[in-house]
Amino acid sequence: MPKFLWFIEETKKYRLATKDETGIEYTITPEQRNETEKTEIVDGVHVSKLSITGQIYMPLEIRKHLDLKPGDKIGFILNENDSVEIRKAKLRLSFE
Repeated sequence: MPKFLWFIEETKKYRLATKDETGIEYTITPEQRNETEKTEIVDGVHVSKLSITGQIYMPLEIRKHLDLKPGDKIGFILNENDSVEIRKAKLRLSFE
């Protein structure tokens, strides 16, 4: 979905253009919104795609199982057999 920025000379800031200025109306159908949240299940395993920025979609079932909420930290543990464990990270503080 393209976005257009306008530079405001007086404030030296950018703002998003409105649909009236671009002539393009941006609407997202519920199917399109859910499309980004879909994962494929292959042989009982959830499969997601890695985005160009290195992000992945974690399936809702996995987030619920790990009790993950927005802002939670996630730990990745690389095992010797090239498998990765994903765990909810817990912050440990030590004072000396």
